[in-house]
Amino acid sequence: MKKKKETSYDEKKIFDYACWYLTRYPSSKERLKEKLNEKTSDSALIEKVLMKLESFGYLDDREIAESVVRNFSRRGYGKKRIILKLYEKKIRDEELINEIFKEYDNQNIEDEILRKVVNKNKEKYDLSSSTGRKKFIDFLLRRGFPNEKIYNEFRRQGII
Repeated sequence: MKKKKETSYDEKKIFDYACWYLTRYPSSKERLKEKLNEKTSDSALIEKVLMKLESFGYLDDREIAESVVRNFSRRGYGKKRIILKLYEKKIRDEELINEIFKEYDNQNIEDEILRKVVNKNKEKYDLSSSTGRKKFIDFLLRRGFPNEKIYNEFRRQGII
């Protein structure tokens, strides 16, 4: 059962809760706004707290987005999957996402990550059969890599 919203929260209590929440769960502005809405229904108070957090530099969607891109790239995920993760974290600003991925695309980071993932996992699949190749391609697609890049990498490595 969900707690009933309390309207007796003052700005200090909401601000303290927001700071506590951000130290535990680095969040986007939209996600934090949802959490604060669970505490109070006073939208003016929530906006005031969010503005205060932004002015102190505690709330920065760009920093969160860059962190998500960095972490999921390091873990071997493609651009599509990373964008899904950004949306899950309530970062939906298309301009911000495009700006972050501009550098990502310019440096061909996705190609490098795909190459590493293929090299690391190709022993797990029977690449001599079409079903083995299909399973491997499906694995890479679920990781967020585009079809075209997968096939180019397979050609480059002589898999197909």
